[in-house]
Amino acid sequence: MKRGAEGYVLVSVLWLLLLLASLATTAHYYTRTTFAVISLPFDKIQAEAAMLAALERNMIDIQRTDVQDGYLGQQDLRIGNAFVRSRWMGEAARVDINLAHGDMLRSVVRAAGQSSSEAERIASLIIKRRESTGIQRPASGLADIAELQTLGLPKGLFKSLAPFITIYNGTSLIDPRLAPIAVLRALPDMTEARLQTVLKIRDVDSGVKDLRPILEDMPQIARYLSLDR
Repeated sequence: MKRGAEGYVLVSVLWLLLLLASLATTAHYYTRTTFAVISLPFDKIQAEAAMLAALERNMIDIQRTDVQDGYLGQQDLRIGNAFVRSRWMGEAARVDINLAHGDMLRSVVRAAGQSSSEAERIASLIIKRRESTGIQRPASGLADIAELQTLGLPKGLFKSLAPFITIYNGTSLIDPRLAPIAVLRALPDMTEARLQTVLKIRDVDSGVKDLRPILEDMPQIARYLSLDR
């Protein structure tokens, strides 16, 4: 074989090896990418199915419990390969922004870190918005707490308020047996001493079943509370 022919064969072999290596790399990348594209939606479907199953289980368990106990709770479930932790809190534990009085709204906004003047401004905006009517609002009241974000709230305020406000309480009062500490602390005229008293008497280990006689001794905050749930 001539020297030139040998060189030609060697170059051809090298190009062939390079081509095979490129094909192998492309196939490997394509396989990994395809697997990722298939895997991510599948994981999402599994997660959504686990959350839905946990929600349905929570609803069944809540219906089987005492009404008051069913308003507040937590449940850990293992569903297939997923671990789901559920927490729920009744709407009676939150401040209803459609029905709460101005002093309650101001106090809640102040508790979220705003100054007294800013709390006054924001409470006035909420009251004005919930009382407005029009084509887009045939009935008075906010249709969703997210509407507060259209009022020009300071950055981060809505996120701080959201866990403690609602439009589904149905009254201007809150249930002290369920309300988070942050909501209780935000009540007008609530002092640290009064807060600790409420927390102590609502403790399940305290043996106290009826808070009415004790709250009657604290009329300053009792007018913001309801035990009729």
